[in-house]
Amino acid sequence: MKLTPTKLNPTARQFKRLMNVLAFALLTTLLPSSEPGVADSAMNRPNVLFIAVDDLNDWVGCLGGHPQAKTPNIDKLAGRGVLFDQAHCAAPLCSPSRTSIMMGLRPSTTGIYGNLNWFREMPQYQDWVTLPQYFRKHGYVAWGGGKLYHQTHGKFSDAAAWDHVYSTRTGTLPPAQSERYKHGLRPKFESNPILARLIDWGPTDHAIEANPDWKTAEGAAQFLQRDHDKPFFLGCGIYLPHLPWYAPKKFFDMHPLEDIELPPYKADDFDDIPAIGRRMGERHIKHIRESGKWKEAVQGCLAADSFADACVGHVLDALEKSRYRDNTIVVLWGDHGYDVGEKKIAKSALWEQTTRTPLLIAAPGTMPTGTAANGLICKSPVSLVDLYPTLIDLCGLPENEQLDGRSFAPLVNDPSVDWPYPAIITHSPHWLGTNHAVRSREFHYIHYSDGGEELYDVNADPLQRKNLADDPSYLSTKAELKQSLPTTNAPHYRGHVSTKNQTKKRPNVVTLYADDLGYRDIGCYDGPVKTPVLDQLAAGGVRFTDFHSGAPTCSPSRATFLTGRQHCRTGVYSVLDERFHRMHLLESETTIAEMLKENGYATAHFGKWHLGMPVQNRENPTPADHGFDDWFAVVNGPGPSHKDPTNFLRNGKRVGTIKGYSCQIVVDEALTWLDQKRADNEPFFLNLWFNEPHDPIAAPDEIVSQYGGLNEREAIYSGTIDNTDRAIGRLVAKLEKLGELNNTIIIYSSDNGSYLQERNGELRGKKGALFEGGHRVPGIFYWKDGIPGGRVEKEPAGVVDLLPTLCGLIGIDKPKGVHLDGSDLAPLLTRSGSFKRHQPLFWIAGTNMVMRVGDHTLFASSTAKSPIDFKTANRLMEQVKEVLGDDLEKELGGMDLRSRMFNGRFANPEANRLRDQHRRLFYFQESWIPELKKSGLGRVGLYDLSKDLGQQNDIAKERPVLAARLKKQAATIYRSVMADAPQWPAPEAQTAAKKSQENPPQRPAPGAADTDTAKLLARIDRNSLPKAYDGFNHQRYVDRIMAELKPEQRVRVGQLWKEKRRLDPDMPNPGASFVKILNHVAEAAAGAEKE
Repeated sequence: MKLTPTKLNPTARQFKRLMNVLAFALLTTLLPSSEPGVADSAMNRPNVLFIAVDDLNDWVGCLGGHPQAKTPNIDKLAGRGVLFDQAHCAAPLCSPSRTSIMMGLRPSTTGIYGNLNWFREMPQYQDWVTLPQYFRKHGYVAWGGGKLYHQTHGKFSDAAAWDHVYSTRTGTLPPAQSERYKHGLRPKFESNPILARLIDWGPTDHAIEANPDWKTAEGAAQFLQRDHDKPFFLGCGIYLPHLPWYAPKKFFDMHPLEDIELPPYKADDFDDIPAIGRRMGERHIKHIRESGKWKEAVQGCLAADSFADACVGHVLDALEKSRYRDNTIVVLWGDHGYDVGEKKIAKSALWEQTTRTPLLIAAPGTMPTGTAANGLICKSPVSLVDLYPTLIDLCGLPENEQLDGRSFAPLVNDPSVDWPYPAIITHSPHWLGTNHAVRSREFHYIHYSDGGEELYDVNADPLQRKNLADDPSYLSTKAELKQSLPTTNAPHYRGHVSTKNQTKKRPNVVTLYADDLGYRDIGCYDGPVKTPVLDQLAAGGVRFTDFHSGAPTCSPSRATFLTGRQHCRTGVYSVLDERFHRMHLLESETTIAEMLKENGYATAHFGKWHLGMPVQNRENPTPADHGFDDWFAVVNGPGPSHKDPTNFLRNGKRVGTIKGYSCQIVVDEALTWLDQKRADNEPFFLNLWFNEPHDPIAAPDEIVSQYGGLNEREAIYSGTIDNTDRAIGRLVAKLEKLGELNNTIIIYSSDNGSYLQERNGELRGKKGALFEGGHRVPGIFYWKDGIPGGRVEKEPAGVVDLLPTLCGLIGIDKPKGVHLDGSDLAPLLTRSGSFKRHQPLFWIAGTNMVMRVGDHTLFASSTAKSPIDFKTANRLMEQVKEVLGDDLEKELGGMDLRSRMFNGRFANPEANRLRDQHRRLFYFQESWIPELKKSGLGRVGLYDLSKDLGQQNDIAKERPVLAARLKKQAATIYRSVMADAPQWPAPEAQTAAKKSQENPPQRPAPGAADTDTAKLLARIDRNSLPKAYDGFNHQRYVDRIMAELKPEQRVRVGQLWKEKRRLDPDMPNPGASFVKILNHVAEAAAGAEKE
């Protein structure tokens, strides 16, 4: 056991405590060891409760950073332990600070300076024993939950270091969409998209217990209520007061807005500091102050602090009531400070406001290494990097000599002892170079990478307003402080790049396509769902604010995605259903996969397809026929839902039931492909089309609960997106591990807008609509080696541009002899030239067209009359209302009835039957094509998006000349599309049919009986489907009825079905026809039995 350093002169009290330590050491050596090689019995060692609070500055009662801070639970903990008044982080940013704590190494040692780097991927640290692992190694059980590392799941969580991760929940539930960003300042922060998304505050109506941070605290509390046969190291990470500052209303009421006191502010504060310091202090706060919202922001932060304190109190109360109260060391720490307006509104700077954070250690005085008195304050500066050696020292574990930190256990024993060591803080983002601060008891010194300096006398100038660095009388002070600066500074770790791949000339391509995801769903688009992986890709790449899918519905959008052509040209007029449609993506089309395959790429598709498959007796092509070497897909969507799907195909063969969730399964398959089929010298194209958040939806409970109740439709919807982000994170981590990430183009988007109107934000319309909400979607491009990142791009663009853009980025020729509707965005993305679109963006859906020119969108209806029977459709909807009765609102799940008719199924069978009839009315009929092809454009509407993003004001009558000019341009494009678009049967299908007629299969010559059979089959066709039949459970129904038939009756079914196929090989719905035949035979058998 490591004892108090001998150079200290112990007082009588210290001498007594030294005797306690020796007695404890003697006792533990006499007890049997619980593990071979462990000298002391682990059961006699203290437990550790390790509580982290994110972005917690000195706005806690016991530190007095703000006079109105209300943190009674943290204050109570300070009253029974040691409060370190000058505790400083190793880095004022989440990941480097937490990595430093867990590793016991400074950022200048590891090279981990930012949030995007992970120490386990560094060869020298991949097997590093972290703080919880060290305790496990010495007989402890280690459980962790909440935010302890930079993330709670994925590679940044180091989940394998714990015996168990009991919670991946973080933060609080957000308020309703209409209650967010009421400060109206989001456009002011557009230059920093992450900040723009996070800066918000406000009360919520959610119960305290419903919030994720509280659930993390509850997980820790439950652990403390159980019996354990080993000492424990229990980590509990609370996310608040990290932005956004959402908290239950109770905590805002604790801080009335009219009473809020603002922090001190000095207008010319930055006049005497170096340029790098001014860059670190970018005045985002000025927008809040100038708009009069600063007081609201302060209130939000204080409320978030109070909520976090309540979570801490919940854990401490559980400890107090447990049998572990008197033998548990409690440690509470913040990962760094946070400035709320004194110099900036952020972290990431080297001043006191962003580096100082609460640190409290309560080691019961009954323990040999505990604190004899309560409520002590230590004024000596300490660093969080010292926590690792300090805790193993306090618990009597062997010293770890590999650590940078030093144990400050003597200060826990007696805070008044002499402590000559300063705290060292490092903030070295790659764009600012190497920067450090040194904090002693008297001075705070900052040294920037360009030689600039700041020096503050913290006793005379606690707010650090007067820079003394240029004062000659402080030369010796600076020289002394400089002696503590790190002597070595590891280079920025940017990820391991395999030398095998350094000769690769062309980048890999990974495309990620969500299904029915709205413009305001994911984090970096100001959505409510936590998507840290996508947010980081956006932050490191280019995020388009005006990006569009190829269509407002699924199949057409995907056809445009792969070909760069308007979907009607490719043979896909509408959403595909092989039961009703012959159409599919034509084999004659050139896809991204075929283009890349011709240029030496390995190609693979994973996930949803929905462009035609050889099912329902169709002879459709597969993904292999469109250029994919390998494919793993569902025809349309996973059944029965995203959970445990049963209908995936792998290269044409059914896989059967797969346990798990669709997005994770899709990524699992991609990771397997990378491990087993990737060649080191061959670039690859991975096309991942996720099924989420398309209905029917499902996500893990632990994710759904972060967004609401487990049965709340919107919470499940959000959970599917969160789960997909986690799956994408696994793929990104794999690419990084393989050394391929920097040389991979990653593109993310969605096939259309959301079916939930509120998830499309301020945009009008949703999935299926030609208004912006139907097709404006996220668009993210990332390629570290080729696309300058950190940019927000406002140029209108879309998935129609993907094929020509990839040609431009990779440096290969576009398909020859093919009209591409999309344009090459490469000059825009790489900043290598000017971008000009060769043809306006446009969309066609049914009998309507929309065209985008500059800020204007032209709506034009076709002169073709809509063939949809809207009267019948409305009648069916009314019938559904009657059938559902009091269950209507529950079945709608927050959607309007029309949207619900097209998304998901009802629990009521009769409502489902009516829904299916309703949907069939809207299915595109291939018989409509001739009318569409000969039609033109009729009435028009015109909208100015620069003034009317919600498209509420039709200005066609106000701007007739502009409307007429745009209509003429749109008519030319429309004629071009319809001239190019095929009839169905398409030419290739007609050729196949002709060949089939030239060489017909040999059949028995039809006899007179065939005429009678044909009449019978015609009568059967006129029958309705049985009410008990549900098309989504077709096989289950068939199996049940067939099992009830006698052998000769089953033979009769087979005979009739064979004849039906012979007489009507192109029947529109083979499944329904078979069921009608089956039902006819079953009813006849039942009637015979009654007779």
